[in-house]
Amino acid sequence: GLPFLFLNNTSYNFVKRNNETANNVMAVLNELLQASRLILGFGKQTYSKDRFMNVFNIHVRATLLSQTFTTAIPKFFQPFAMMSVVIAIGFALNDNVRISEITAVMWSFLAALPILSALLQGNISINNFIPSYEQLLFLRKKATENREIKGNLIFNTLQNKIELKNVNFAYPGRFNTIKNLNLVLKKGKMTAIIGESGSGKSTITDLILGLQIPDSGEVLIDDISLSNYNQNTFGKKIGYVPQDSMLFHCSIKDNLLWANEYATEADIWHSLKLANADKFIKELPEGLNTIVGDRGVRFSGGQRQRIALARALIRKPELLILDEATSALDSESEYLIQTSIENLSIETTILIIAHRLSTIAKADMVYILSKGLIIEQGTYQFLNKKLDSKLNELLTKQVSNI
Repeated sequence: GLPFLFLNNTSYNFVKRNNETANNVMAVLNELLQASRLILGFGKQTYSKDRFMNVFNIHVRATLLSQTFTTAIPKFFQPFAMMSVVIAIGFALNDNVRISEITAVMWSFLAALPILSALLQGNISINNFIPSYEQLLFLRKKATENREIKGNLIFNTLQNKIELKNVNFAYPGRFNTIKNLNLVLKKGKMTAIIGESGSGKSTITDLILGLQIPDSGEVLIDDISLSNYNQNTFGKKIGYVPQDSMLFHCSIKDNLLWANEYATEADIWHSLKLANADKFIKELPEGLNTIVGDRGVRFSGGQRQRIALARALIRKPELLILDEATSALDSESEYLIQTSIENLSIETTILIIAHRLSTIAKADMVYILSKGLIIEQGTYQFLNKKLDSKLNELLTKQVSNI
């Protein structure tokens, strides 16, 4: 049995490779299904199919190798063991060992053979599960490291401000995504963050939402660390509209009630009016009961964004976050959402992550980011009048590109 035990490491490597290729197959399949519209739009069906078949064939080869090796070892054990017994008997006869002793040893070998075979099979089975178990332990370790911090304080309302104080943050494998950031969102004011792609704008949103934890520094809510609050009570007071707002495959009404299950019909129409979405919904044959389709596919981008904005507003949020919410919209849709934002800024604290600078014209405070650093800050009016400001430079570039 000893030679077969030395094959454990080889068996482990085969099974580990099998797991890795299986993960790749599922990752590629999921990616292709998510990007199906893009694939059809670019006419890349053959390329996408070939890409999937390539990783699938690699997995098949890894599986065949692993399963063949796993199955073959126990099958080879019995003839190998019998051959060992025969060789032992040959040596015994050569040394004139008595037949009675050979018979006793032979019987012992034959009795032990099934037990040894079962032990070998069990050992192989355990080794085959080790790579999967190690993957499970790794995921569990990462989950423990990133466990949600649940404080005891209940968040009710924003009194004064939200502040990011001396915040540093970096994603794994990257260096200083956010560097010594100091930023204040004042209650009832509109704050805008602008900057080039990859400057850290959306990361700031994640830090405020509690989706990421600073490596150092603090996110403060009315001078109390966010980690001291129960995250769910804070999250329920936030309205969030991302760039690509996903609507659920149900009615418009159900999409809004998902955000606030206690909302009345009057609350629904009020939020739709604030989002400039009430007019086009009233024109629909089924009105609020219209099914939006998978991810809202039955509506235009501008209509989806306005419904998503209404969904955020129906929560009556203490903080409304608009993360590039108008960057992919046409001028008319952008104007309607911009008008909605300006009307809301009177009574709601708003954070705008913007690419189009026209969206932030009414902002009370503007922060300009570059490579994780705030390189300029001030009111929109002040920075706009300052000839050498970075804001003026960005505005000039956007105008020249139109």
